[in-house]
Amino acid sequence: MLSFACAVACSLGISSVAYADVEDFESLQDQSLSVQASVDNTSESLDEVSSEDPVSVAVTDPTLDLPLDDSHAQQDAVDPVNEPSSSVGVPEDPEVPSAPSQPIEPEQPSAPSQPTEPEQPSAPSRPMEPDAPTTTPDPSVPQTPEFTQQFAKVDGRWHYFDKSGKGTGAVNITPGWVKREDVWYWFKNANAYAENEWVSVNGAWYYLGEKGHMLSGNRVIDGRRYYLYADGSMVKGVLWQKIGNTWYYINYGGALTTNTWRYINHKWYYFDEFGRMKTGWIQLGGKWYYLNSSGAMSTGWQKVGSCWYFMRSNGIMHEGWGLIGGKWYYLQPSSGHMRTNWIKLDNKWYLLSQSGDMLTGWQKNDNKWYLLANNGIMQTGWHKVNGNWYFMNQGGSMKANTWYYDEYYKRWYYFEGSGRMNTAADTELHDMIEAIINKRTGRGSDALKRAFDYVVSYPYRSGSLYPTGDWGARYAKEMYRNGSGNCYRYAGLFCWIARGLGYKANVVSGWVPGARVAQAPHGWVEVYVNGSTCICDPDLAHEMPGHAWYMVTYANAPTYYHGW
Repeated sequence: MLSFACAVACSLGISSVAYADVEDFESLQDQSLSVQASVDNTSESLDEVSSEDPVSVAVTDPTLDLPLDDSHAQQDAVDPVNEPSSSVGVPEDPEVPSAPSQPIEPEQPSAPSQPTEPEQPSAPSRPMEPDAPTTTPDPSVPQTPEFTQQFAKVDGRWHYFDKSGKGTGAVNITPGWVKREDVWYWFKNANAYAENEWVSVNGAWYYLGEKGHMLSGNRVIDGRRYYLYADGSMVKGVLWQKIGNTWYYINYGGALTTNTWRYINHKWYYFDEFGRMKTGWIQLGGKWYYLNSSGAMSTGWQKVGSCWYFMRSNGIMHEGWGLIGGKWYYLQPSSGHMRTNWIKLDNKWYLLSQSGDMLTGWQKNDNKWYLLANNGIMQTGWHKVNGNWYFMNQGGSMKANTWYYDEYYKRWYYFEGSGRMNTAADTELHDMIEAIINKRTGRGSDALKRAFDYVVSYPYRSGSLYPTGDWGARYAKEMYRNGSGNCYRYAGLFCWIARGLGYKANVVSGWVPGARVAQAPHGWVEVYVNGSTCICDPDLAHEMPGHAWYMVTYANAPTYYHGW
């Protein structure tokens, strides 16, 4: 009974029906004939099945070969109206169908349930980036070949491709060295060549790089630097190796010593990034070092070119002041060369000898005298040295053979050729000499001769003998005030006039042969011109005018002079 109902339901396109009770099922069975008679209207009945029917249904899509409900796949796939007969021939007349019974009043459909609130639609997802359109290669643009200057297998056979990527066809390979286009390859066997690896051949080591190319020269391999000869073999041995004109230091394993100092046989050497031993100047970490021609690091004094340098015990070039061997030297910052002569540091002047050591005390430079303190600083102004006063000009040179008016003390001072201040020379003497020059001698090339003649014109008068102390200034004043005097007064006055004219001159006391005594006490003047010492004797010129007593030498003077 149940299978029949299912068959009817399937013929109507209904896969399952929910029944209220058994009586309903039996009523449906009684009406099965009328349903069969109405099978021609099946399509209409199917159209009347609403998707809103609360009865659960499974509908077969007639456009598909398989039903949506797999439980009745074969049954639902057959059209019950148009199913062909299994036999071929003239069909029998169909039976006359009986009149259909009164159909059962269908149940009142239940009210549809309240529709649920539709879910809030989610934001649309970001559309996927479309694939870049494929482009057809431009035949005018050359394409990069897949293989260049290398061996590659094609269809199981080795082929060689040259630099342009052109294949040379299949080649037969035997293990060992193979050369193509000046490049060597090492085949381990017929199926593989060495690439990016070391190989040992006949006791020598070789490195085969990318594409199996044998390397040569100075190379970095696996973070270390090696030197490979032109034939590709690694430099053998350890310690020093000279290749061409360059020295290298080989470590155990063949790697070069690079970017570091190496202490070898009690000397330091430096090797650069290529493993080359360095010579000459090198700068590391902002410090300068000097390596001699053998590569050894230098220390102490080093003459490079025309300049001297001082390298500390650690090899670093010294800069600035340095106390070396008990003496101070100044090494120019940055360049490091030893300075000589004058240098100015922090507005102070220092004088360095030709050997570079700092000078102190009295020093003569360019025919001028300078006074340098114990710390080497050049002095200026007034300075008392060993009980005598000296005055150093603003440029440091010592005043000598000149008058100087001091604004602070408001008086004149005279400094002799030695630079010593003459304590007897004062403003009175200065003004007296200036008056004589302005009124009597004037200045110029002949002024000294006019001064000599002026003093010779003074009358002679006997006076004290054997003067002591700084007698020249004292006797010059006496001669001028008294208008006469002896040989010492003549000498004193002429000497100071000469000094007033800018000459270096000194009074001298000694003796000359006398008429009544062998050694007569006498005074005269020495004038120093262009390195020569000349004698001027105004007293004897006054007493014996027929002889040359002006600017003569000791050798050609009319008489013999001997100083005390």
